[in-house]
Amino acid sequence: MKKLLSFASLSLLTLLAMTAVPAQAAGSVIGNFNVKVDLTSACKVDTSSATALDFGSYTAFGASAPTPTASIKFDCTRGLTISSVAFDTGSGKGVVAGLQYDMTVGTESRAAGTAATTTVAGTADVLTYVVTGSMAAGQAGAGAGGVSMDARTLTISY
Repeated sequence: MKKLLSFASLSLLTLLAMTAVPAQAAGSVIGNFNVKVDLTSACKVDTSSATALDFGSYTAFGASAPTPTASIKFDCTRGLTISSVAFDTGSGKGVVAGLQYDMTVGTESRAAGTAATTTVAGTADVLTYVVTGSMAAGQAGAGAGGVSMDARTLTISY
């Protein structure tokens, strides 16, 4: 009986010793990787910001029209460099209601966007261009009168 009790005690002690031994830590290893993107920079017109170049009323053979201004804004990739700004016809000259006009575009005004963070998306740079118009005096005009419009385009290249 003593041997059986000794064997049982030894087995119990061995079992307790095995469970009392702390398990080995699983360990860790670091693996590096890259985050990659191929960004295509772009601009888009802020259609809500475009204003008309409005010469107002012009009386045939009368004095020159006022010198109006209009502005157009573009939302662009932050830091994008604009290489050129041009009117659709290559010049600022045009004709509306038989009246010749001329336009010039001023220098770019840029409001810098904000950088993206891990919690907030970045915002675009806002580029504003002011177009100034002129219409010479003494022109006859054409048609029955009334409001006429000439759709024009301002192109920015980058």
